[in-house]
Amino acid sequence: MEKNLDLHPTRIIFVDLMRAFAVIMMVQGHTVDSLLDVSFRDFNTLGFSIWHTFRGFTAPIFMFTSGCIFTYLLRFHNKPFDSNPRIKKGIRRFLMLVCIGYLLRFPTNLSLNFTNVGEKGWKIFFAFDALHLIGCGLLFIIIFSYLQDKFRINEYIIFLFGAFFFFFLYPLVDSINWIEYFSLPITSILHRGYGSLFPLFPWVGYLLMGAILGAYLANNPKAPKSIKFAFSLLAIGIVAIIIFNVINKFYPSNEVTWYTQLNIILYRVGIVILLNGIMCILSIKLTNIPRLIKETAKHTLSIYVVHLIILYGFFYWPGLNYFFGRSTSVEWTIVIAIGMLISMLTMVEVIIKYNKRSKHKLVE
Repeated sequence: MEKNLDLHPTRIIFVDLMRAFAVIMMVQGHTVDSLLDVSFRDFNTLGFSIWHTFRGFTAPIFMFTSGCIFTYLLRFHNKPFDSNPRIKKGIRRFLMLVCIGYLLRFPTNLSLNFTNVGEKGWKIFFAFDALHLIGCGLLFIIIFSYLQDKFRINEYIIFLFGAFFFFFLYPLVDSINWIEYFSLPITSILHRGYGSLFPLFPWVGYLLMGAILGAYLANNPKAPKSIKFAFSLLAIGIVAIIIFNVINKFYPSNEVTWYTQLNIILYRVGIVILLNGIMCILSIKLTNIPRLIKETAKHTLSIYVVHLIILYGFFYWPGLNYFFGRSTSVEWTIVIAIGMLISMLTMVEVIIKYNKRSKHKLVE
């Protein structure tokens, strides 16, 4: 489908809603997990079970949405790979996210004295986290876009192939003791057994699934306002969830096997697509959303970095986790989580006002 190259890509309301929702879930999730006393982490308690279930979908939503937005911007003007300015921006973004990810886990203070860094400190430093993963996910989207452009492969097929590659190889990769073959930095990229929360397998797959949606939105600008498109997302999500339940009925997930691991991935993807469909339906009649929601979606990196520093520290600031880690009552945990959300939204407002003043001074 041809598009007017003079047009600028517009923000897609339902994607902004998804990303803002993921940011809110991320901030409160990290805060509660960091502070809530271990005695209250009871899965027999309805409140904790609901919170834990929703928290499990935060990362897939975040990864999926990141892949969707990046690919939407990458594919919007349908320019050849070599002349697409988003390629260089994406590579810079990859380098920036990975560098920030490692910097947030830096094992020493400003003295740069590594002599006292033990095995635990190096594991924490090299652990692959959300920023590393999103950065690498963007790089893989660029790589698959290059292959698509060079070999004239359908973009939906190439991204789906990439997602399946990271999903289906996950059980195999997860079963290998990589430290026997590679050093800790490489092992942490591939395996969760050394402190990594989001190794490449299977998590890059969620970004590539989001890339499929992003490419479709770039090729079909009117889709977000189509009820047929919204219900298609709902249907895909529901079918994936039904398949998960059927498989789970015949192969209960009380034992970790290759099919239970893949089935859980299918379930997460289904939930994420279903939520996108719901948000799309809610946004069809909307021409705009509150500025704060839109700006929150735009400033996810700032929110991510600042709230992690407050919780887990940075250089000489030890972080709230150091003082109150997993020792706080339910009531105070809720209060602090709300306070953290308010402080992050306030920070976004400050950024908005600062940007307005800067633009005003440039005009003058």
